[in-house]
Amino acid sequence: MQNGHNHVPMPYIPERFYGIALFVIAMFFFSCMNVTISSMAGSIPSVQIVFMRNVLGLCMLAPFAIRRYGVEGLRTQRLGRHAQRAFVGLLSMEAWFYSLGNISVNTATALSFSAPLFSTVLAVLLLKERIRALRIAALLVGFGGVVLIASPTRQEAQSFYSYVVLFSALMMAYTGIIVKKLTVTEPSWRIVVYMTAFMSVMSFPLAWMEWQPIELPIMGMLVIVALCSIIAQICLTHALKLQKIVVLTPFEFTRLMFTAMIAWIVFGEQLTWNSVVGSVIILSSAVFIAWRESYVKKKKIVL
Repeated sequence: MQNGHNHVPMPYIPERFYGIALFVIAMFFFSCMNVTISSMAGSIPSVQIVFMRNVLGLCMLAPFAIRRYGVEGLRTQRLGRHAQRAFVGLLSMEAWFYSLGNISVNTATALSFSAPLFSTVLAVLLLKERIRALRIAALLVGFGGVVLIASPTRQEAQSFYSYVVLFSALMMAYTGIIVKKLTVTEPSWRIVVYMTAFMSVMSFPLAWMEWQPIELPIMGMLVIVALCSIIAQICLTHALKLQKIVVLTPFEFTRLMFTAMIAWIVFGEQLTWNSVVGSVIILSSAVFIAWRESYVKKKKIVL
């Protein structure tokens, strides 16, 4: 007779797949955050949303981090690098919100997904990560799925504000490089704590100049934005610690797929044929990368 307390052993999951899984989870919570921010459009200035997102996030994370790791856990020898990460990230965030007020969300979203392309190039140049034809092909296929979903207009894609989005995407990609370097010596939670702290200080002057009273429903939405942001940033940072950027970047396209699904569930926005087909293309590209990563590790080859 078997002992009722015996447990079935959990299957072994390679660490590299934890990195991919955490990255996809981060994309889901970023999507939740973006949909919530979109629902607040026109309620308060975007610079105020940026400030409140960081302040509320810091209030959520800092007490937990200090209680668990102590004040000593906040000590770092890389304060300058943390400040650099926050400054570059803030540039990306402010440029993104500014562009959303001047071109359609579809066009901005399509252009923002140039970030994975920038990330791949920067990872090869600055981190000396290696990438070959199959990964590049999968990355381009995923980007094609994004363009199919977003369907940007030619006129908007050539406007000044499109370059603002591209600047935001470039800064976002560079942020990933900085975070990757920080993860060599810093735990994920410490990186996020310093990010929110520095961003709170840096974003305050612009928020103060355009400050408006915050009604209770909007405050509730800001809390949701901050919570989603903190969860996403922790997952993203730990994913970058576990996996190479060139492996993770194709999975960034899942963010648009999640956004379309959430908008359909929450706001009842109708799914179009190009949204469905584009999502299938994005998912297929991501699954191929995950499968190929497993194959590469087993065969000890580089793609």
